[in-house]
Amino acid sequence: MSLYFNGTSDYLSIPDSDDWYFGTEDFTTDFWVNFDSASSTQILWEQAVASFDDYTQVFINSARIYFYAQESPSIIANYSALWTPITGTWYHIAIVRNGTSILIFIDGQSQSLTITQAIGTSSLPNVAGPLTIGGRSVSGVSMDGYLDEFRISKGIARWTTDFTPPTIQHTSDSYTKLLLHMDGDKSESGHTISCEGVPQLNTAITKWNGSMYFDGSSDYLTIPDDDGFDFGSDDFTIDFWVKQTTGFSGNAYYLDHSFDSDNRVYFYNGDGSNNGLLYRVMVSGSTIVDIDDFDAKISDANWHHMAVVRNGTSWIIYKDGINVASDTADIIYPDIDGDITLGRYNTEYLNGYIDELRVSKGIARWTSDFIPPTAPYYNSLVTFASQSDMTFSLTSSISENFEPTFTLIDNDDQGAGYYTDVWGDGTFLYAACNDDGLRSYSVDGAGNLTYIDTDDQGSFYKSVWGDGTYIYAACQSHGLRSYSVDGSGNLTYLDVDDQGGDDYGWVWGDGTYIYVACNTSGLRSYTAGVGGDLTHMDVIDQGGDYLGVWGDGNFIYAACSAGGLRSYSVGVGGILTYIDTDDQGDNYYGVWGDGNFIYATCVTGGLRSYSVDGAGNLTYIDTDDQGQNYYGVWGDGNFIYTTTTGGIRSYSVDGSGNLTYISEEDTFSCRGVWGDGTYIYAACYESGLSSYTFD
Repeated sequence: MSLYFNGTSDYLSIPDSDDWYFGTEDFTTDFWVNFDSASSTQILWEQAVASFDDYTQVFINSARIYFYAQESPSIIANYSALWTPITGTWYHIAIVRNGTSILIFIDGQSQSLTITQAIGTSSLPNVAGPLTIGGRSVSGVSMDGYLDEFRISKGIARWTTDFTPPTIQHTSDSYTKLLLHMDGDKSESGHTISCEGVPQLNTAITKWNGSMYFDGSSDYLTIPDDDGFDFGSDDFTIDFWVKQTTGFSGNAYYLDHSFDSDNRVYFYNGDGSNNGLLYRVMVSGSTIVDIDDFDAKISDANWHHMAVVRNGTSWIIYKDGINVASDTADIIYPDIDGDITLGRYNTEYLNGYIDELRVSKGIARWTSDFIPPTAPYYNSLVTFASQSDMTFSLTSSISENFEPTFTLIDNDDQGAGYYTDVWGDGTFLYAACNDDGLRSYSVDGAGNLTYIDTDDQGSFYKSVWGDGTYIYAACQSHGLRSYSVDGSGNLTYLDVDDQGGDDYGWVWGDGTYIYVACNTSGLRSYTAGVGGDLTHMDVIDQGGDYLGVWGDGNFIYAACSAGGLRSYSVGVGGILTYIDTDDQGDNYYGVWGDGNFIYATCVTGGLRSYSVDGAGNLTYIDTDDQGQNYYGVWGDGNFIYTTTTGGIRSYSVDGSGNLTYISEEDTFSCRGVWGDGTYIYAACYESGLSSYTFD
């Protein structure tokens, strides 16, 4: 993820802070940069007063990169190095003060410097002006290209000799005073976001990677009016996470889009006397949509997922995935000529935090109760991430360019059996290893894997899943097995149920029942009792070699090699009822969904996407096939990941379910895939278990 600057007027502005008054201390500023053009003067970062008498800056000009500091009328430091960057190429830049020396590193290599004014023991100026990144308020010196992973470190020279540039995102430490992963506006529109009052980016209290704090008295954000908010008669979805801290007795405004008091759209948590949770659309003083539920009012300080959805004439508020209020209205959404405000209307403010705000036009993302998102979105409208509670403004139309890639972190191979599947419970990872049993692993904060234990009861372990109490392994010719795991990750075998056949393949459960796709005998349901005792409940077989299974809370889906993708409902007692099939051919293998669409891998046909209606009927949408055999599929809410004989692949999906291939890591041939929100893990057949990042 990176931030794009247009070369004419784009820049980030961050208010003055003692965090970047370095004085005589060591410091390090480092970042990644990629130029569209490098022929003109371009400021990479700068802190300056309005008159530009006092300033510190890093910039490029005439095939050189400069570090320059001035406290009028004296020049404090002037260092430069020859550099002609190649456009379209990422470079890691580091500017380091180490005692009396300034060092400039490009891709970890210390540059030969021209020193016009050495810094010596001099103190850098205490500049009473904003820190700007990528340019300044005066046009013509803005960056033309992309910046990523911008960090300011005070009190430390992080590098004093040549080094290998970082391969993963930075994490904060005591020296880190600013850390921007460039997770700003993720929509393609690149909306301008201006701060009013002092709303703060907060990483200590956050749903994901940073939230926006509103103080309840003067803080709010504004987003200029845009066609993206003119929904007309289209379906749409507005969703976000909110955590209120106080003010439960007043109206806490989440969102307001107003021209005046008679023409506005607003969403708030009511004062409890007249209204509860309320979303309202007003035109010429008349209320044309009114969704309100007193009992749904938020009255605690927990994180809650909120969503407003229009689906045709149906308007629904979902709180934590539950339909809590609705209205019916066949209207054209008003084209309001006014800014969108977050956290305020008039003199009523939100006291609390908002994270992961997304506006989706043209899609009702949810039409029935759902499980709230478990990871940040890829294309949210606004996500908040920074360090030290810094407030920043996005000036001009800065947008983001997303160029993620896989990084292989670690691999562990205990040999013998082929690794075919992987799953984790948040504490340990578990790998099904064909003819070598079930294995457990731990993973540290850097993604490094440590083998713990193996239990092998014989036969071929094909897949693994757990429900938070027990771990279950589907074992081809020996049925379904249950395990417990202790606090150290050691496995204890508990029970097995085998209904016969050489065909137990993939296992998944919904918290009530466990489901196993059984190749030649269909789809089976189980319960697990005290002690992990397994009871077979039902089997249904439409033919066609069942391989993969997954469910979305409404329906169960089975990938059938010779029968396509199938949907089922499950009733009391685990009784399965067949609903629908869609078969585009090419040997269906794995299945998974993200709450919006269902994805199926096809061994000889790539990755496919589907929609499913409220009755469980399947509609094929799209296919992407990059060649080689496709096996596992899983997603993190941002991307879809598949495993193939050629490695691990990534995809994005748009609001219509269309797939776009992104990239591949091809060190190992892989089978199963799963992730924990930080790392992605792949069962790499003959090569063990691997961990990856994708950013």
